[in-house]
Amino acid sequence: MTDTGLLGGRYRLLERLGWAWRARDELLHRDVAITEVRLPPPSRERDELVAGIRATAALRHPDIVTTHDVLSSTDRLWVVQELVEGPTLAQALRTSGPLPARRVALIGLRVLAALTAAGMPHGGLTPNTVILTGDDGVAVIGFGLVSGTVTDDLHALGALLFTAVEGHAPDRNTTPISLGGTPLSDPHSSRMPSGPLAPLLYGLLDDDPAHRPDARSVRLTLQRVAPPGRRHTRTRLAALAGTLLLAAAFATTAVIVRPAPPARLPGPGPTSADPSVSLPSHFAAAPDPCKLITREQAAELSLAAAPEAEKGECRWRPADDHNSVPSNLRYSLWLQVRHYTPKFGDTAEERARVNLVRFRQNDLGQKKSPAGLPLTLVVPPRDLPGTGHAAYTFEATNTLSYNSAVVLRVANVIVAVQYERAIGKDPRHTGRAGAHKTARWVLESLAAG
Repeated sequence: MTDTGLLGGRYRLLERLGWAWRARDELLHRDVAITEVRLPPPSRERDELVAGIRATAALRHPDIVTTHDVLSSTDRLWVVQELVEGPTLAQALRTSGPLPARRVALIGLRVLAALTAAGMPHGGLTPNTVILTGDDGVAVIGFGLVSGTVTDDLHALGALLFTAVEGHAPDRNTTPISLGGTPLSDPHSSRMPSGPLAPLLYGLLDDDPAHRPDARSVRLTLQRVAPPGRRHTRTRLAALAGTLLLAAAFATTAVIVRPAPPARLPGPGPTSADPSVSLPSHFAAAPDPCKLITREQAAELSLAAAPEAEKGECRWRPADDHNSVPSNLRYSLWLQVRHYTPKFGDTAEERARVNLVRFRQNDLGQKKSPAGLPLTLVVPPRDLPGTGHAAYTFEATNTLSYNSAVVLRVANVIVAVQYERAIGKDPRHTGRAGAHKTARWVLESLAAG
């Protein structure tokens, strides 16, 4: 029987967002964003609008929201797009006030990259059409919905950056930016900013287009304010549950506890290791965590090829050290290894078994990260039968980043796999899939010796 509550027979509207509807794609089982576009009467304006929306479907860039589908009716279109989590720039300014010049420059670089890659004018660029996806990431929405020119887009970029650094629109002739009916800007303010971005903003906001800088000059100026290099952002420093939780667990004095009853993790696909893989019964020395996955496997997980080694731990940072993709598409991986030897009359394998149970219990009870951020166990520790000699998985978030973990035991060795994404939620379970895939690779590596 057809569900008449579905838009286009496929999409279920869930809630109203600031810029779209959150909806559920019942065919592909994923959340999407749907924007309603009312069409003008048949005319050249209508033809141009429809052509612009069609053109957005071909745009593929990390700083541009991807269009998945377009539904049409007599007087309107429904544009189905990637759902991006995060506040608009307008919402962020209303909540937190003006942003530092370097942060604004980073936003400007990402927006400029989107405008340049699009090959078509945006025409409606404002703080309401820029979503902040992380400390330095953005996603630009609204391409093809308003007519305009590239020159106009650079002028709009100047107004957007001014608003971000000052907290209000640049002059009394600029239409106040609003959110929920309340102006974000002070329409009577005409003060130009000071600071490192001031010369660029003066140029971009010049009334004469001939006096405005071109895109290349804008990019070079923004790069001088926010030079490229290794980023030490709040998201990375606050590093979520995974490494910090398990590092704390590994450091705790061993206590024997009874394991909870096994429970299977709901989610996509099987998680068990290949039954044809023959696992070792004992390890004389601790495996090197940096050798448990290959460079090709790291690349498949969107990680840097060369890991950073520490005692009993190996860390792969994101492959995009130079800001090539938004923060919410950046991943990190930690592999931690604990090797056990006989002690106090217990075999090495028994000590590993007891400690795996302890780690599971500790991860179940964690409420805060070592940085003091509240943790939410999205998926509490659940056993993974068939993965190594024993294993469990969990998923946690501190609202800044999302961690998917698999902790497995093979004989007298425990390996913790922690795959982290710089986003508060992971509705498509990409982190889960990456963590479980890594666990399978680790088992294959341990089996191969």
